[in-house]
Amino acid sequence: MEFAKRMDRFGEGIFSVLLGMKKEQLAQGRHVVDLSVGTPNIPPAQHVIDALVSAAQDRGNYVYAISDTAELQDAVAAWYRRRYGVEVDPRREVVSLLGSQEGLAHIALSVVDEGETVLVPDPCYPVFGGGPLIAGAKLWYMPQRRENGYIIDLAEIPEEVARAAKLMVVSYPNNPTTAIAPLFVLWFGYGIWSKVLVTVLITFFPITITVYDGLRSAKTEMAELLQTYGATKKDIFLKIKVPCALPYFFSAVKMAVPMSIIGAAIGEWLGAKSGLGYFSRRMMTQLDGAGVFAPIVLLSAAAILAVAVVNLLEKRFVRWRGES
Repeated sequence: MEFAKRMDRFGEGIFSVLLGMKKEQLAQGRHVVDLSVGTPNIPPAQHVIDALVSAAQDRGNYVYAISDTAELQDAVAAWYRRRYGVEVDPRREVVSLLGSQEGLAHIALSVVDEGETVLVPDPCYPVFGGGPLIAGAKLWYMPQRRENGYIIDLAEIPEEVARAAKLMVVSYPNNPTTAIAPLFVLWFGYGIWSKVLVTVLITFFPITITVYDGLRSAKTEMAELLQTYGATKKDIFLKIKVPCALPYFFSAVKMAVPMSIIGAAIGEWLGAKSGLGYFSRRMMTQLDGAGVFAPIVLLSAAAILAVAVVNLLEKRFVRWRGES
């Protein structure tokens, strides 16, 4: 069978290549963690599932879906107004699709003619460039560099290219959303241990280095004095070094407590099915500013409360601090 010449613009799909590599590894009996396709791993809310089940059981719904219902269009327009403050015409500017990829592929066929320029991010999801290529467009890639925080630098686009461009594809947050893969989630799963490990690594070095400096701060003259009275190394450690290190220890803990809370939230951000970090990330994808910052306020309050508790413990165990 001879395909249309426009298909010559495409090579082998990246996901097909990765799938082939995955099958080869599985055939060799190796364990494979597949991060190639961003398939959802979190189910929709229960009320959405219930509504879908109820609609599937309604025999009146088994008709040709020629167009969207007015109820759906009005609901979408109301959601856009509530969420983004954007007014859309529910009859002229709302249409349901089989998925966002379908819309991205077909919109180029609607607005781009053969040979016109389309600006797409680099890297990008394949359909960002595939849709315009089907329409015969010329692609101009806008790099997302690490030094720019993976944000497109619009100033780098030549003026003649910008003026000639018929369409720009913008996707925020872009891929990659992080510079380092969440390895802890891969190794330890979505359970509590990946969050514990992130928290431990964030707090270990500040506490260890500070306490070490505290132990070294003990005056050698005092140790030598105790030795003249027959004190053992254990006595010197418990009577001089530990008391000298306690203020350093509590200072380190007061620094580590907020960092540990941040570490736990980062662990949830990288991979979790619940928690404040997960909630904040989910609200970010919906551009809900209040939803993003609400967990930050709660985490800040928890950190302040925890530091206050540490202060009380410090006053209890380090009674001599502040004395001349």
